[in-house]
Amino acid sequence: MLAKDLSQLKILADENIEFSLIRFLKSKGFDVKNVPNGSRNSELLSLAEREERILLTHDHDFLRIELYKPVCGIVVLPVYSIST
Repeated sequence: MLAKDLSQLKILADENIEFSLIRFLKSKGFDVKNVPNGSRNSELLSLAEREERILLTHDHDFLRIELYKPVCGIVVLPVYSIST
């Protein structure tokens, strides 16, 4: 699938993705689907592959390509602590 513009990308948001980011992406026209809490990594990848979605996650396990077969794409966001 080659999107004509970025808003046509289909995203699967892992349970660890903040709702404010999901809401922001949806407000920009992205097709974002949330996964149910407690979903296994293998279930996430199967769903992403079946629905041709890019997986958006904070889970660094997905960086270990020897464990997971490729799907449309995986974006692993770093987690930063915000100190006040």
